Amino acid sequence: MKLKIISDIKKGKENIIVYGLKLARYLEWEVDIIHMVDPRAEHGVASTYSDSQTITPGRKMTPDEIIQREINENQSALDNLISGEGSRLDYPLKINSVVEEGAINAKLRKIGQDEDTGLIMVNSELDNNVLSSQSELFDLMKIIPAPWLIVPSGHQFQSFNHMMLPAEFLELDSPQYPKISFILKHFNSRIEAVDVVKKTSGELDKKTASWIESARDIFTASTLEAKELEGVDYNKTLIEYVKKTRPDLLLLLKKEKSIFERLFKKDLLKDLIEKTNLPLLFYNSH
Repeated sequence: MKLKIISDIKKGKENIIVYGLKLARYLEWEVDIIHMVDPRAEHGVASTYSDSQTITPGRKMTPDEIIQREINENQSALDNLISGEGSRLDYPLKINSVVEEGAINAKLRKIGQDEDTGLIMVNSELDNNVLSSQSELFDLMKIIPAPWLIVPSGHQFQSFNHMMLPAEFLELDSPQYPKISFILKHFNSRIEAVDVVKKTSGELDKKTASWIESARDIFTASTLEAKELEGVDYNKTLIEYVKKTRPDLLLLLKKEKSIFERLFKKDLLKDLIEKTNLPLLFYNSH
């Protein structure tokens, strides 16, 4: 299985590639680092250096020259990072890097269809070298059938010992989440499933107990807990609790046409990414 990292090499020391390499070492997966150079974002610029064979001083570089320069520079930067960080892992991790011309959204659609894609990882702080907007990323996450890991810039990897899952405690269809099960079985975690209600009952009802039983088929290696938070504003109440407890990983499992869909219409995904500064694992069951 492969971890597919969308390159953010231009962020320098704040890149998430090192985080991804350490995660792949933990999972014992192969790594593909993908960096796309989109010709639509490149324009001819005046050259500040000369090349006696190809470029004269001050001549405006052609789009093809700019794209090739971008490919060469990013490939060199990735090679240097892989050489240094790969040796520090003290593990024979297979790392592949791909730097090529093309649109990242088209590449992501292809990656999402690959059977060897276990997880797609991307920086939560986008720039024009990856995707043009956060809304574009969210749209892709909702239509591409693969698990996504969104990681804040410069975040340090640590094992996911405590995970938090917003849930309405509706019955889970475990066969719809095999890719999530395949990832999470590597972590012996405590998973805290949390719902927000106007008034807590103080005890678990039959619906919640049934949810826990169905969830055990997905989170096979983890300990499950269910908790109700009292509040009127779902997002605000949940985010305050996340900030207080600081889990190692947030989980969002979205099922098409479910009642839980209403939470995503309230920008829960966006709020969690922007306001918690924590890694978030998202999967949309199709």
